[in-house]
Amino acid sequence: MTGNTPTLPPAKPEKALPRVTPVPLPTIPGQPSLRAAECVPKAQTVQTKPDTKAATAAQAQAAAEQQQLKQQQAEQQARKQAHLASQQQAQHQQQRNMGWSLQSPILFRVGEQVWFQNGNTWRLGIIASQNLQQPGVHELLPLGSAMIPQQSVAKKDKDMRPFQAFSVPPVAIKDLNDKIFDEVLWADKFREFGADPSKRDLLLLDASKMAASKVDWSNSLWSATSEDVQAKTITYYGCFLGAERMEVGDCLRVRNLPVELSIVSEDLVVMGLRVIYTSGDLPGAVFFRGTLYQRADPGADPSTLVSVEQLPVALRDESRWRSQAQPGAFYGWVVVGEGVRLKEKSIRGRFYPTHRVMPILNPAAFEAAVARRQIEDQHPYLNSRMDGAGRYIGRKLNRLETLGSSVPVGVRLNLEPFVREEMRRV
Repeated sequence: MTGNTPTLPPAKPEKALPRVTPVPLPTIPGQPSLRAAECVPKAQTVQTKPDTKAATAAQAQAAAEQQQLKQQQAEQQARKQAHLASQQQAQHQQQRNMGWSLQSPILFRVGEQVWFQNGNTWRLGIIASQNLQQPGVHELLPLGSAMIPQQSVAKKDKDMRPFQAFSVPPVAIKDLNDKIFDEVLWADKFREFGADPSKRDLLLLDASKMAASKVDWSNSLWSATSEDVQAKTITYYGCFLGAERMEVGDCLRVRNLPVELSIVSEDLVVMGLRVIYTSGDLPGAVFFRGTLYQRADPGADPSTLVSVEQLPVALRDESRWRSQAQPGAFYGWVVVGEGVRLKEKSIRGRFYPTHRVMPILNPAAFEAAVARRQIEDQHPYLNSRMDGAGRYIGRKLNRLETLGSSVPVGVRLNLEPFVREEMRRV
């Protein structure tokens, strides 16, 4: 049958490969000749097994040396910690022996933000100076806006309140809600409200509220005393913490105390401030270290009571007055923590002796309480820092920079010589 399919030629048988015969090697003198059929053996690599016992011994020795090194490091660390604890204990003892002192007044201080009476209302201002010839008389800068300059006013203690005595009311102008002072274009706002005196005054009042909130959520440090390069810390004699001015030696109202202290009621605990410092490892943070004192219970062991002479100035003042006003009902103070470090958020504010602050907070109630010899603490009558509306601002260079345009341009604070603030270099 024929077709168009191409026919391949038949496959040819493959050509047989020639047989290869090994070439005889030449005879080496002195040795018998190899037969052609013999193959020369190839050299093989012989793997030697390690000495198991020697390896085990080396490993054991290395482990022992490592364990010895760890033990030496642990002992060295333990000695270092013991030395540090001994130093801290000696430092605490030295601080107790050193006693306490204050350079600032107990009640009102230059640079502090306060309330002052303005007719039948209360306004917010900054203490610009104090009259040394007339103790208890202060020059105040009303807060508001530099767009509307306000004259300073002279006020006495009885016409003033610590900032934390009242809460700042909310702003009345809706456009200012959820804003902080520096976010508002005050020139535009006063231009908008300037034609109406009543609206302008309302805007000025709201500006003072927002300025007060800005101050409350800010801080600045003054009078650096030492710097530890290795520890990356700088210590300061004082600071403006919110509305108040604080210094080493002050008593502070506290909160959010370390759990390990097992303190039930923080209202009866105050810190005697020993150190204010910053750390290079935590930029912007401010730390407060000192001794914690708690009001003693009636059944407290007399040996645990701190003598009046060894108390911080404000507590000393409080204790002496209470011992006279409440004989038999005041039991003194005990130490519940030494060398305790607190963060900024744990500081409620300064502690004011009851007989200094209550007569101006609520004179009628205070007089009645003294007459009954049932005197309450100041805590229920004072707010805490950063309790009100606001947003955290943090570190400012100095007090005037914190105030910014809430006070007239060119104003000065007549701070005492020991209050040395940082100044911006031009």
